[in-house]
Amino acid sequence: MKFADLKPVDRYTRSGQWGKFITCPSCYSVQRVHHFAWSALSCQSCKKMIDKNEWRIHGNGTPYKVSELESLADDPMGIGK
Repeated sequence: MKFADLKPVDRYTRSGQWGKFITCPSCYSVQRVHHFAWSALSCQSCKKMIDKNEWRIHGNGTPYKVSELESLADDPMGIGK
């Protein structure tokens, strides 16, 4: 799984009943959100203010396996190994 493979959050993104998981473009941490009524969001891990369109949403909103998230953090562009 590569960070570039994740879909960017846009104005049409909806959270659904259970929320969605989004990934920070700075530190690649995963967070759950229950609405997208914001223009920027502060990452809970790196404390940076990130614009809405820079966040990436997981395909169907569910988180990936821990091993896939670790590989995303280690090699976000997927060019290693």
